Amino acid sequence: MSVMRTVKKDLQGQSEEGNNDMDDEWETVADFENDLEQSDVNCGVCYDILIFPTTLRCGHNFCRPCLAQWFSTSMKKECPVCRQQYREKPEINSLISKLTEKAFKEKIEERKSTIMTSEMKKLVEQYDKAMTVTVPSNSINFNWERNRNRNGADFCSGILCMLGIVTIIYLVWYWRNTDDDLLTKKHVRHWTVEDVNAWLSSMPWTESYRDNFINKSIDGRLLVALNEEGLTSILNISVPLHKAAILTAIDSLRETGMKLPSDLWEYKSIHPGYSLFLLYGIKDYPRLTILYFYWYDYYNMFLPFVHFTCPAEEFVTNLSMYEPLSTNQKIEFFTKLVFLPYLLVAKFAWEFLSVHYWTSRFILVNCLALTVIEAANVRWLMSGGWRDTMQVLKSHGKGVLGMVVCILVWPIVPNWICDFFFYVALYFSPYSNLEKLYKIMKG
Repeated sequence: MSVMRTVKKDLQGQSEEGNNDMDDEWETVADFENDLEQSDVNCGVCYDILIFPTTLRCGHNFCRPCLAQWFSTSMKKECPVCRQQYREKPEINSLISKLTEKAFKEKIEERKSTIMTSEMKKLVEQYDKAMTVTVPSNSINFNWERNRNRNGADFCSGILCMLGIVTIIYLVWYWRNTDDDLLTKKHVRHWTVEDVNAWLSSMPWTESYRDNFINKSIDGRLLVALNEEGLTSILNISVPLHKAAILTAIDSLRETGMKLPSDLWEYKSIHPGYSLFLLYGIKDYPRLTILYFYWYDYYNMFLPFVHFTCPAEEFVTNLSMYEPLSTNQKIEFFTKLVFLPYLLVAKFAWEFLSVHYWTSRFILVNCLALTVIEAANVRWLMSGGWRDTMQVLKSHGKGVLGMVVCILVWPIVPNWICDFFFYVALYFSPYSNLEKLYKIMKG
């Protein structure tokens, strides 16, 4: 049966007026039937023949399952092609549906049997439910109640936002004023007795010798003047290994003039821009960032990171973390890097739990949320999201390009701006990711 006869049958119950116009329409439909090709009725997302064709207000046509998948990932009522937003519920275009079913009946039935799984049907039902807004008969009270709930939520969000901004400003001010007191930014010849004691505290095995340094009033100038004889006669350090380790540390102070960083804040005080790059890189692109360590900073960053996250021994010392990697370490590390990169970051943060009590816990929570979000993205990809792979790659490419631009311009950016974005990523990123995770779990 031709499409022309189908359209005629639909129009038989209408008035006999305008028969000449109807004849013209039937002729147009007949011509359309003869010229109709599959490319004319392809979906704008999957580029295959339309099933359950849905027309948006902008005029673009999509399969309803494709539209449901797009909404479930973007959570936006907008056209996937032109990004024009819509408010009303999109309806299935019955005319296009009849035309395609008559012209490509077998192909459409085959597509429906393949695509419309139980999971896809559930996704379409969720989309239809989200698009339908049921307003009770008492619409005035309903709107007032809805606006009241919305205002309450907006008020709470505003309070949290203001508290967050105030906290960030305070952290920036506090650390900007305390950075100058860090030993990593203070020349050793200006160290006081208390500074020398703090320097010794970074080496836990020196606990039995610290009182001797204080009693002898060893400040920075006297510290760099010490030699092996002075350590033995003045400070009573008799253990050869301890004596050699302290002399090596003093020689390093003579060369650099300042203490090498041993925690997050000391490293950030010396390398503010690089710390910001590492933080955002590990958060958003952990695999690429760790590969960057491997290619460009192997001995200073990559080797210690591997030894902390996949140790060959039970305890990692300052000397052992620069030893060559074993085959088992390489296999374990790169396997985790491919499948669970945030597990490596969490393991590294766990090692510094005693040094950074609260900061490490923020990082652990963030790693947990990001791991679950990444698992949800993999599930979406396997359930048909691979069709949008190019869009995902473009989005990630823009993010990487943005990081490269930040690397180029950060030497001329004021430090307080770097500090602001650093604390936002460190302390408020977990909240943002937990909120995103809540939306994913909610469906």
